[in-house]
Amino acid sequence: MKKLLMTLLYLITFATPALTEEPKVYRLSPNDTLEIHVVGRDELTTKQTITPDGTISVPILGRIVVTGKTLFELDSLLESGFSKMVKAPSVVTYLIQEKDEKKDTPIFVVIQDLKKETWSVKEAKTVSEALAWTAGQEFYLNGVKQLPSATLTATPLIQPGDTLLVKMGEKPTFWETNWYKVLTSLAVVAGIANSF
Repeated sequence: MKKLLMTLLYLITFATPALTEEPKVYRLSPNDTLEIHVVGRDELTTKQTITPDGTISVPILGRIVVTGKTLFELDSLLESGFSKMVKAPSVVTYLIQEKDEKKDTPIFVVIQDLKKETWSVKEAKTVSEALAWTAGQEFYLNGVKQLPSATLTATPLIQPGDTLLVKMGEKPTFWETNWYKVLTSLAVVAGIANSF
């Protein structure tokens, strides 16, 4: 009897909060991929990826803001929108792919060519690809100077979403960038001198 009372007391004390907790509900966010089916109306079925502004484009209804909604709330919203054109619509929405910010975020490699005085931006999908763009040169990782890429392969510091700045080549000398100005000036002086 004592064991039964202790068991009941334990269940009431510790199991009750678990029963009253609401299950976590997933809220839609940009980059989620949805598949929307309108039962009996295949022409309205669509597969959409939520845009960065939180919208999708649905046939007949146009652009709809879906960020922050649950799948159930989206189904209700779509059913009310389609009810103006379709008799008693039944909508089923599937979450095909949940966003994965770390997976989807590229590593940006900014290459500054000092000789040509140009900049280019590359998107690397992997750390190895980002290191390949550095071509063994010193680079800046989020503004902090790093060692050449050969030493980083053992312990990569680079994460998705980081920005690398790589300076390639050497800054041109005064003569390399201004030779034509000097020659033009000399030709003008020589022309003026010959006119006297």
